[in-house]
Amino acid sequence: MTFLGLETFAQKGIFIFYITLWVSFGLLMQHIKSSGIEFNSATAVLFQCCFKILLSCYLYLRGGGSREEEQTQANNTTLFQTIQEHRQIFVLYMIPAALYSVYNILSYVNLRQFDPSTYFLLLNSRLVVTGLIRQVMFREKLFRHQWMALVIIMAGCVVKTAGDNNAARTASEEDDRGPPLPMYYGLLLIQILASQFANVYNELLLKKTNPPVPLHLQNFFLYINSILVLLLASALGITGQPLSEALQPNHLRVMLHPAIFAMVLLMSLAGVVAGAFLKLLDAVRKAVASAVELVVLPLLSAVLFGIPITGHLVCAVVLVSGGVYLYSMPKAKTMPAAAVAKSKTMLTTDDDNNEE
Repeated sequence: MTFLGLETFAQKGIFIFYITLWVSFGLLMQHIKSSGIEFNSATAVLFQCCFKILLSCYLYLRGGGSREEEQTQANNTTLFQTIQEHRQIFVLYMIPAALYSVYNILSYVNLRQFDPSTYFLLLNSRLVVTGLIRQVMFREKLFRHQWMALVIIMAGCVVKTAGDNNAARTASEEDDRGPPLPMYYGLLLIQILASQFANVYNELLLKKTNPPVPLHLQNFFLYINSILVLLLASALGITGQPLSEALQPNHLRVMLHPAIFAMVLLMSLAGVVAGAFLKLLDAVRKAVASAVELVVLPLLSAVLFGIPITGHLVCAVVLVSGGVYLYSMPKAKTMPAAAVAKSKTMLTTDDDNNEE
């Protein structure tokens, strides 16, 4: 039995590296929060988009990747000629870029309508939603024990989130806001579907593009489209913050703070690694990795920052670990369709012979 079906060294390495990046980001954010360092989130997102573009462009031009990628690059003299050659793929990446933007915009809208505890608890359904969407788009059915594993892991995330949001729940009870209107539950569902459909669609482009397009070039296409959508949404005033505010000198200067600059670099690298993750593995295991990070981070925070370990956290660790173990169990071997048909034919022939 292999852990989550990670068979090659590259698959194991990308899984561990992806979790390490996100855990490092969480620990750094904990340090920034405890140090009282304030920054503008829109400015940070803009910087991350720019860094992702530069990093993916550098990796592509440097020639990193498989022999297939290097051969593709050898046949193209400039990046602009390559973009023109693959302009159809470039346009297709507008879809996941727009969906990611919808997710980010709706997160601002829904956080104003839901109390944090309810919002993050409902977001934990992403794990099962990812499995459903991927099953439809790739036509690859998950086994029964894998569905059970996803539900158990999701339950662990719910328990962990419930424990984190006890204080927020108490605060929301003192809030004058009434319960959110039914339409906002619909918007939250759209937010979840947008992010997970974008992940699976991105995986589809990375794996099914024919002829193959280099990984880092596809990352470059995604981030160029992302920043275009971000700029358009900011210009239309639907991001919750105008672009002019994000580009104010005082917000830009904060980005040069060592901790903030390191945060932006980590997030940029995590974005580029996410593309490699989807190409080598899949969106479901990416969601599982996020769940593992959710329980690893507080354990390390307890060691480094003295944050107490709660009963909710212990229960979450047990559930997530059990779910990961269940997902890693070998798949039941199924007989190919041709073999089944042949077996039925042989049985029918034997029955006819017995009758004679």
